[in-house]
Amino acid sequence: MKNKISLIIIFSLSCFIFIGCATNVSTVKDKGHTVSLSEIELFLADSVFFKSSIVVPLETNSSSLVQKITRMCIVQDTLFILDSALSKVFIFDMKGHYLGGIHEIGNGPQEYIHISDICINPIRKCIALLCDQPYKLMYYTYSGEFIEEASYANYYSELSISGDSIYCYDIGSNGKRKFHIFEYPMIKEGEVSFSTGNYFDAEGEGATYSFSKGKRMTVSDEIMFTWPFDFSIYSLVEGEAYQKYVIDFKEHRMPENLLKDNLSPMDFMNLCDEKDYVCTVENVVENSDYLLFGTNKYMFIYDKQMDKLTGYNFIENSALKAGKADYLTLNSSNYIAQVWQSSEFKRHIDNRKERDGNLEGLDRQYLQIYESMEDEDNPILLIYELPCNDAD
Repeated sequence: MKNKISLIIIFSLSCFIFIGCATNVSTVKDKGHTVSLSEIELFLADSVFFKSSIVVPLETNSSSLVQKITRMCIVQDTLFILDSALSKVFIFDMKGHYLGGIHEIGNGPQEYIHISDICINPIRKCIALLCDQPYKLMYYTYSGEFIEEASYANYYSELSISGDSIYCYDIGSNGKRKFHIFEYPMIKEGEVSFSTGNYFDAEGEGATYSFSKGKRMTVSDEIMFTWPFDFSIYSLVEGEAYQKYVIDFKEHRMPENLLKDNLSPMDFMNLCDEKDYVCTVENVVENSDYLLFGTNKYMFIYDKQMDKLTGYNFIENSALKAGKADYLTLNSSNYIAQVWQSSEFKRHIDNRKERDGNLEGLDRQYLQIYESMEDEDNPILLIYELPCNDAD
């Protein structure tokens, strides 16, 4: 039940629908490459697939206590972590040392109540905070010092930045889909409109359900994005949207009639779980050799050289001898991260010690963390590097 509830919904009221007109409007272009499912396997072994991995224990002190990590960005040796429960951005180095944070709660200038997303602007060397209470975009240096802020009029759940262009993700009720495009710091330039998409129609008008537990807008070499109940992966390039991939999940594709069957959200997810239906695509990462993405049911890897799409229930960590399905994307084409609570990290090593009678052969990094950690410490990050011929 706990896992099912964690999948359940992202919910937004109809007042978030965009009202107004834009200076430039473009529509989606091209027909995407069809990728068909080959097989489903139990797990993806980290030591077999990934090029490398590092373990990052986040320092625990009175200023750095993390509750819920929902977005992570990396710049050189610095990690920026959005905690949506606290509406705080934590700044750590790649060894997990706490460097500072951004936490300016309030209703005045240089303050906010809630952050919905963060993104790096590499050209201006700053981090942008997308705030939905109140609606404004706030810019900070990489060390967490305030630069400037700009207000806007509508709700956005996610953003990405390419050059000085800011793309804000907008899902309205009843399948309305749109991107709004701004120039730094928040000057309206245009929009990319899509035809009305599928939507969950159980609770009547005025609500949007996406059933997503990950991010729909990510940064690889291009900005990648998906829509609720849409089995395509799109990209944004210089203000134009392209359908890049069409995913054929075969018998695992959710029948679209389920959206109109007046099911409750929980019944809908229970049925998708029971029938192994995929209803959402999220957390897309792509490099020259691989496409990786998550869904409500499985994570998938498309091997471009082999033209093979494989689904997995989880990533198995070879040191912990345990697996986890969820992951975070970074602002990179080659990295993903998993978040392990310190208590579960410790429990899995305890299990290994009990099973084997000792911890011989355990990676030194893991052993050092295990010997010094407490159950209530901050989470441990496992950062995996995807294989890529261009990176060799």
